[in-house]
Amino acid sequence: LLTPLVQRFVSPAPALAGTLVLMGLSSLAALAPLGMHDPVGLIAAITVMTVSGSVFMTTASQLLITSAPEEHTGSATAVQDVFAGLGNAAGMAFVGSLGIAVYRAVLETGAPAGLDPADTQSAQGSVGAAEAVAESLGGEAGQALMEAVRPAFTLATQTTFVAAGLIGAALALVVALRLRGTEYTH
Repeated sequence: LLTPLVQRFVSPAPALAGTLVLMGLSSLAALAPLGMHDPVGLIAAITVMTVSGSVFMTTASQLLITSAPEEHTGSATAVQDVFAGLGNAAGMAFVGSLGIAVYRAVLETGAPAGLDPADTQSAQGSVGAAEAVAESLGGEAGQALMEAVRPAFTLATQTTFVAAGLIGAALALVVALRLRGTEYTH
């Protein structure tokens, strides 16, 4: 519903660059509520990120498909679909790998002293795995492990939001420069 409104008043380059900037800013805005454990603020930031991403994807798809000759629109649609899927998967893999690397590194240095190395390694797999290890340890050792997990997970998540924001800003610049003067075709 928002995309036609944006396209009515804004040409493709600023529309695409603007939505990327909005995605990046909302990604960075998610840092504050995440650190303060404010779910409403986090949901609001992620909602803005998602809605602006939807406008970006719809506008980019329409621009790509309508720029192809009429007899090749089926092929253009297929190419767009495949590359959108690959781009989404690669982006999530990159950001997810970055997040888990930060989580593991922070947990390795912040794990309670005296924790069995096998337990530390298990806890580095995921927050759920850490919770299972903490539950099996019980008592103060389990509580100490969870106290180390929380900041590790928070920093990992914040790092992924910063990476997403910086990637969005860089892509916005590329799009704004490369698509300057482009108009919609219908």
